[in-house]
Amino acid sequence: RVRSMLAHAKLPKTFWAEALMTETYVISRSPLPPLEGDTTQKLWTNKDVSYRHFKVFGCLTYVHVAKDS
Repeated sequence: RVRSMLAHAKLPKTFWAEALMTETYVISRSPLPPLEGDTTQKLWTNKDVSYRHFKVFGCLTYVHVAKDS
């Protein structure tokens, strides 16, 4: 899956570690049949999982940094 993420985002292999971390993050927040549709993240934290912050891997993002920082 990591290779296909990199290929789809047209990113070089130097982003392999970030792709692997992203894949791990998504999998731990994905419903799993053995857990009766729960996620490992919910079982670990006892909190519902939010997907509102998910973005497409490799998409452009911007960060605001205050002038005095």
